[in-house]
This record gives sequence, C-alpha cells and structure tokens, in this order.
Amino acid sequence: MEELKDASIHHTAIKISNEIKNMKLYGQLYKTVQKLVCSPDVNKDNIKSTLQVAILANGLDTDIRNIVYHLIRSTLKNEYKSTGLSSDHLNYLRRAGIQWERRVRKSLCNMCNEMQVTLQGQPRISVDKEELLNKWSELSNYQIDLSNYRPVYAPKDLLEVLLSLKGPQRQEDDLHPKWEFSHIGLPVKKIYDLRMHFLDLIRNEKTTNWSVQCQKVLQKRHAPLCQHLLKRGQTPTQYRGAFWSYVLGSHVEQYDQDHWDKLKLSVLNTDLIVDKLIFKDVQLTATNDDQYFVFEDVLYQGIVSLCLLFEKLLQTHEPELWSHFREIQIQPIRIVFKWLMRAFSGHLPPDELLILWDLILGFDSLEIIPLLAIVILSFRKESLMQVETLENIEAVLADLSSIKILPLLQLALTTNRD
Repeated sequence: MEELKDASIHHTAIKISNEIKNMKLYGQLYKTVQKLVCSPDVNKDNIKSTLQVAILANGLDTDIRNIVYHLIRSTLKNEYKSTGLSSDHLNYLRRAGIQWERRVRKSLCNMCNEMQVTLQGQPRISVDKEELLNKWSELSNYQIDLSNYRPVYAPKDLLEVLLSLKGPQRQEDDLHPKWEFSHIGLPVKKIYDLRMHFLDLIRNEKTTNWSVQCQKVLQKRHAPLCQHLLKRGQTPTQYRGAFWSYVLGSHVEQYDQDHWDKLKLSVLNTDLIVDKLIFKDVQLTATNDDQYFVFEDVLYQGIVSLCLLFEKLLQTHEPELWSHFREIQIQPIRIVFKWLMRAFSGHLPPDELLILWDLILGFDSLEIIPLLAIVILSFRKESLMQVETLENIEAVLADLSSIKILPLLQLALTTNRD
C-alpha cells in the first residue's frame, strides 16, 4: 500500500510540475530559481538541501505553495463538474447550452443589423480613440450615446430557458406533473452535507486580537490561510482586498501587464459593438455599485444546480411554504432568482453583502447563496403564508436591510432538520 501511495504522490507531483511549466509565470519562476542556484547561499557540493534552505529564506516556497494551491483547486473543480452525471443528463444540458448560445448570438446579430454594423468591428476614428484614451482610467465617466443599444438578454430570459429544461423522462413524471427543477438529475447536497461543508461557520470560535492575527497571515502571504480566515465571516474591511487577492491569485505580474497592454491597444484601434454592450452593462451595474456582482461568470456556470438546491431545500425543510406556493401557483424560484443571479447584490446592505462574499471565497462554494435564500424565506415565513400574489410576496421580501447573515446561517445549519 505504501508503494502505491508513493507512486500516486509521485505521479501527482509530475502532473503538477508539467502544468506549472505551461503557465505564464513559469519563466519568471525559473529565472528566480536560477539566480538562487548561482548565489552564495547555495553550495554546489550540496545543491539540493542548500537550495531548499535558500528557497525558504527568500520566501519563494510560499509562492510555489500558492501556485500549487490554485492548481489543485481548479483541478478539483473540473473533476467535480465531470462526475455524478449520466451521459443522458450531460447531453441534454449541452443541448440546452447550445440553444442558449444560438439565442444570444441571434439577438446580437439582429442588433448589428439594426445598427448597420458588423460583429467584426471597424477601425476606431482618431477623435474617438483620443477621447477613449483620455478617459481610460475612469471609463465609467466616458460619455457615449448608448440609447439605441439594449442588453442581449435579461436574467428573466435565462430563467425561462432554465424552467423549460427537459431532462430524461422518468416514470413518476407522468404521475406528478411538476413545474420545478426536480426532474433535473444534477447532484446537489442535502442539509447534512451542507452542515459538514460549512462546519467552520458553525463553530464560530471566538478569537482575541483578530486584527493582529489577520496581519500575521497576510505577512506569510499564504493563500490557504487567507481562505481559512475568510470562513469566519469576520474579515476587517482594511484587510479584505488583500485576503481576496491571495485567495483568487489575482496579483498582477509583468506578463499580466503585457497582456493588458495588448488588449488595450486592440480596444483603442478597433470599434466593436461588444464594446458598446460592455459600456451599457457597466452603466447599468458597476457604476451603480449596488447591482455589481464579482462572481457573475462563475455563477452562470453553477446556476442550474443552485436553483435545484434551493428547491430541494425548500421542499424538504419548509414544506408548508412549498405547499403554499403550489396552491397559489407561484414558482418559488421566480421569487429568489434575482437573489441567486446577483448573489444578493443590491438587496443586502453593503457590509452584510461583503460578509456573504467572504464566505463564498472562504468555502469556495456558491451553495451558500441558495441556503441564505431559504433562510430568508423561513425568517419571513409567517408573512409569506398570509399573501397570495407575486406582488405581495415581493413586497414582503423587498426590504432585507435588517438581515444579519451570520447568525441566520449559523441557526439554519445548527438546527436539526435531517
């Protein structure tokens, strides 16, 4: 067994080494190690051990550990996405994805025809180029007439597509017609699984000198430690940016800057309709701040599972609410979809919203979003049971300013609901 274990570790190490060699940062990393090998700190008669000491002394071991950490995280995510689904389920989800892409492309092409422009774009005139360059550091203030441009799709369009998904037919589907996501065979966690995953949140350990501890972790620059502290949901505001950058691996290197300069030059030289749509999106989201969601791209990939998780949790742990929604013929997902799509941005107070996003990064999971949606519905259950129209339900849930997510999530995860 030990031989098999050693072989497995060896093959994993080789795989990770090969992946690092294909990364853009490998060149700079290799040069740094070369400089260390040539330094007086490394003895040519004992290169291995003295080089290890030199790597530790120069802090290069932390950089390497962080690289491996991010590689393993991305590998595990990809492996998880590829497991637990039959070929039938994968095929119909792929078909739905292709249909959605065609719909978006058709909408984009129609807009191009209306505006009499091409998708390939055209050379940007010098006046526009100069003005864009002058406003480059403050593009949210870049004034351009976008009244004729419209978003390619709205969240409600995506919801309608999701609700129309038809998975492989099952015998019980004929007996009990459903308007929810239960026919989709994606694997989602039960409350026990969520409790185990968010165990650190439940513990809620009291720590003295929390700010000092945060400073020590940041000095070590160790991404896993930063991620662990984010799980507490108590990150001081002044350290949040640094914690996020280590967990996301978003520190800017020279090759990032070079790539950015190339993209910038391309934008300055070519006028694309996509540019206008991005400006439109920025005006509607980031410049208003309250609608901005930094994990949006990731969420679009996990959204079907998040909807399914929400509905299964609601059916299992709030059967009265579920039955009430069935009786008044209102799909619960229509009520909370805007929360799921924006991870509550524009709905929770900023301080609470950032705590929620700390937890998303800390636990490396978007599953906390549908869980919080369930908690809020439970919190407002008494009022929800007394209304019967979509307008009144939305009125009950309109104001979330009093919501404190940490105690509510801890209560939901510690209450015996198995």
